[in-house]
Amino acid sequence: MKHEIQQVEIRYQFTQDELNLMGPVIARLSQDWQEKEDEKKAVMSDFKHQIDAIKQQFNEMCNRLNNRFEMREVRARMIKNYKTYEREYYSLDTFDLVKTEPFRPSDYQRDIDDTEEMPFGQATDPTPEAAGTAETNPAQYAHLIRELNFWRDKMKALADVDDQDHAIDQGVEISAKIKELESVLSAMEPESPNPDEQTGADENSDTGESTDE
Repeated sequence: MKHEIQQVEIRYQFTQDELNLMGPVIARLSQDWQEKEDEKKAVMSDFKHQIDAIKQQFNEMCNRLNNRFEMREVRARMIKNYKTYEREYYSLDTFDLVKTEPFRPSDYQRDIDDTEEMPFGQATDPTPEAAGTAETNPAQYAHLIRELNFWRDKMKALADVDDQDHAIDQGVEISAKIKELESVLSAMEPESPNPDEQTGADENSDTGESTDE
């Protein structure tokens, strides 16, 4: 009978030299293990941040779609309306009325330079020139910016007018009035300087030329 050769598992007793060699190996493996655990944590943390960022963007887009709006901050000038007892906020970029809120207790005390609101008149009436700025002549600024929004609303309402020929004629007049008011308000708004005037001032400053004749 032929005897088979097989691999069998037996108890092997390590020599002291072998045991001595195991210590440094164990220390190195322990260090490698800890380094890989740290790398894993860093990678997992990075992935978590990425996933959280994607989830946040996802939720924000869902909220925009469901709500159809979002809240944003804009720079606006606050004007008090003593007829409605409301604070009116007008965008410095578009001059649109972007927000109203009730008066605060301190708002009921009228400022010295507050005057009664004048009627807006007709679109063909002459538009006054800027007399100062929004800071130095707040009464004129308030009147003009309210008139601008008044005519903008009138322009939007023309879409529902049955007599379109008449609406077109009115639209031309109102459009011209809106442009005039926007120009005057831009000249009065120190927070939104006229780009052409600002460019000219910069050029004169650079060349050292004076604008006085």
